Amino acid sequence: MKLDTDCVKDILIFLEQNLQNGKPIHLNTIAATDKFKKYDRDTISNTLSLLLDEGYINGKAAPSLGFGMLDFRVDAVTLSGYDYLENIR
Repeated sequence: MKLDTDCVKDILIFLEQNLQNGKPIHLNTIAATDKFKKYDRDTISNTLSLLLDEGYINGKAAPSLGFGMLDFRVDAVTLSGYDYLENIR
């Protein structure tokens, strides 16, 4: 799957604007937002996986019940994530 850099930017901006201390954001919340209607769920899931793997976000991936996909819980954008976001704005 090809990396969609617009999706990376949109997710980081969304998280920056919507994460509150102690209140994680889940993949379903992101995917249901109007701003993300232009991306399919696989693209959003892949982007979250890469951001998590690269240390740009803190959170957890877990198998989604019965769908064979991953679900994500995002707890925070890391300092590296904020630095990356500043570089791509």
